[in-house]
Amino acid sequence: MSTEGMMGRATAERERLMARLESKEQEIAKIKAELEHLDFTINFIGSAPAAAAPAKAKPGRRKAVRAKKAGAKKAPAKKASSKKVKGAPATSPFDMPKPDPVTFVESTMAIMKHAKEPVHIDKLVEQFLFWGKETNKAKLANNLRAHPGKGTKSLGKGMWTLASGKK
Repeated sequence: MSTEGMMGRATAERERLMARLESKEQEIAKIKAELEHLDFTINFIGSAPAAAAPAKAKPGRRKAVRAKKAGAKKAPAKKASSKKVKGAPATSPFDMPKPDPVTFVESTMAIMKHAKEPVHIDKLVEQFLFWGKETNKAKLANNLRAHPGKGTKSLGKGMWTLASGKK
């Protein structure tokens, strides 16, 4: 076989391997994005109401997350406090149980599906306080605006609804 033929084969093999490498890099990027989403979900589930948390809870939580990412042994979970969030209403504004979704956006969508009409952000905040999740109007509105593809839409003047097709 001539050197040109061998060189052509080697070049073709190199291109094939580079294409495989690029494909694997894209796969790795997707896996990293999924891991980030799961870390966010784990942090959301593990967050306790602010009134029940000790003053220095955040730095310890960060250390636990870093240790978990590094593959360290997980520390035993702290017992969740049964105390209510300060300022929480005595009754649920929408008379519904806490839904399975874990994010504010997913829970907001569940509330809107239950209400079957546009909901004012004050009522959403009141419902989250009733469930023991501390938030305020600005934080919740910014969270909903940051995820427009998730299915919520602002109607203005504090009113929110499900985006069309998400009912």
